[in-house]
Amino acid sequence: MFDIHQAKIDIQRENDITLRHINLDVDLECFILIDSEDKKIKDIILTNILDTIIGNISKYNTYKDFSNALERINALLKTWQDEKNKIKGLNIFIWILNKSNLTFSNIGRVSGYLIKGDSELVEIIEKWDIKKEFSFISSGDINDGEVVVLSTGRLLDYLSRSDIRESASLEKAENMCKNLENILKWENIEENIGIVCMRNNLFVIPKEDTKIKNYLSRAKYLWMKVFDNKIVKTSIANSMLWYENISKQSKSIKNAILVVGIFVSVFLLYAIIGGVLGNSKVSKDVANSQLNLEKARDYIRVANENIANPDVFDLNIKKAEEIVYEIKDKKLFLNDLSKILDDITIIKKEFNGVESFEEDGEKLISDKVSAKATHILEMWGKIYALTKNSVIWPIIPWQENPKEKVFDKLALEDSFKNAVVMSNGSILISTKLSKLVTFTSNAYFRYTDAIGQTTWEEMEQIETFTENIYTLKKDGNQITRHKKRGDNFEAGTNYLEEADTKNIGKIISIAIDGGIYILKKDLSIVKVFSSPRYRIESIMINKLPKNYSIEEWSAPVKLKTRLELSYLYLFMNNKIWVFKPNAKNYQDVKSLTYIGQIEGKTYKIKDFYIHRDGELYALNEKWIYKINFEVSDDKLILK
Repeated sequence: MFDIHQAKIDIQRENDITLRHINLDVDLECFILIDSEDKKIKDIILTNILDTIIGNISKYNTYKDFSNALERINALLKTWQDEKNKIKGLNIFIWILNKSNLTFSNIGRVSGYLIKGDSELVEIIEKWDIKKEFSFISSGDINDGEVVVLSTGRLLDYLSRSDIRESASLEKAENMCKNLENILKWENIEENIGIVCMRNNLFVIPKEDTKIKNYLSRAKYLWMKVFDNKIVKTSIANSMLWYENISKQSKSIKNAILVVGIFVSVFLLYAIIGGVLGNSKVSKDVANSQLNLEKARDYIRVANENIANPDVFDLNIKKAEEIVYEIKDKKLFLNDLSKILDDITIIKKEFNGVESFEEDGEKLISDKVSAKATHILEMWGKIYALTKNSVIWPIIPWQENPKEKVFDKLALEDSFKNAVVMSNGSILISTKLSKLVTFTSNAYFRYTDAIGQTTWEEMEQIETFTENIYTLKKDGNQITRHKKRGDNFEAGTNYLEEADTKNIGKIISIAIDGGIYILKKDLSIVKVFSSPRYRIESIMINKLPKNYSIEEWSAPVKLKTRLELSYLYLFMNNKIWVFKPNAKNYQDVKSLTYIGQIEGKTYKIKDFYIHRDGELYALNEKWIYKINFEVSDDKLILK
């Protein structure tokens, strides 16, 4: 449960501050900060944002809905960015709070600070990250006791870090804002400033009456069914803006206008709804659709020429897609539309940093691997491939016939699932029925036991670090650690504290570099450390692309890294995603920056192994390839 308070510091400067806090759904809230020297344009933009956000953000698909909403907001901003309608000093911060996950984007000169439980202050917006349109989205969890301070101005230009930390140490968000406001009034600030403070007070849980809650939920559902349409949402947004204007009037005038406005608004809304229901859309003729096809091609051409300019790219792709889907609904020119959609997909990949590697002979490692292979690993310079019941090895470039050994003691209903390379030169393999099999350096299979534990826990994933193994339980709510003992392992102990398992929720995958990265169901990431003290850090992910979502839940999703690697790798949608941590020491990582994606041009990648940063082995449906890449200016480039 979040304690939130907002404040304005008005020193009678030209810039005008607007703060909005909107409840979109249960545990789903939206916050808007706008700072502009042009009040008229600011009001138009606010109306557009409210109209775009209200009713269009789902708590089950927040990231994708938010991304789509920002594209529509960008389209309006573009109309005000030419020479005639230049926006003066526009700063906007929009963020969505889904339970404890904060997803946000910003333009202009704004600042954001995360104060952790140990009073460490982390800037969640880079100092020089000043954009004219919403180009990137950041996302991360706010843990219990952590505080977020957001501002339309850069607070560290006026305050010290200790000022912000001391304010964050106060119990209530209202007191935090007041303390910051009092300090700023004594500073030589040059602009009006808007501030929002919020603290995650997870354990303050109000008691609820289940029966009343059910009635309220049903009433809310019926209300949304009646009012969930474009006309009504626009009217609501305009009403909120209208209320902002009259809030500056005297109390008696405000009350009188508000009462009259409510009755008039309700009457007009029902009248509008009644009129809209009787209307029907008139379809355009074939000739008009053909002209629109040419317009769509022009938009795509302009977008392709401006891939390096997110503002122009987004606007033109959006217009092209709107035309395409409008014509597609009429079932006209389907072949042309298919070609246009292919072109859009190609340039979107380039825009999102997706690099496709050619499956050519120069990159080929082996064409002798069985199509049944599902996983690959590397040990001592040799590649090993796993099928559902065998190991193929050693796979060396241009070797004609690698060996294959079948584990004949594996039950018919069982199969190999995951595998890790152990420091003693063996491969540890988990199975579908949650057994562990060791493939030794002399090519011998044997079952591996947990001493003092009758059977292994049901496991979804297995990882290793310093000879110990860590398993992700099948239900995804706990990590179990087993210490090495001889040829076997000790009984497992829970790695996560009970309270943290509830906060984290379902875990999709883990990766270990000294701390344990945890990929949550909503694709946010946290990191767990056991030393020098047990703690969990929320990891902010910056510059996320617009395709950051799971497209196929049936395809594998897994994190990969090791202590000696500089990047974090994510396998999702049959693509290899690369993220750069903000620090080289695994203990100091607070954020990740998206670098790019790698995919096969013709065949889908089934699995990959990281030989070292910049060099990967990829398994597809037929072959194993070696992929080389480099990172320049935080962009991934295939060699």
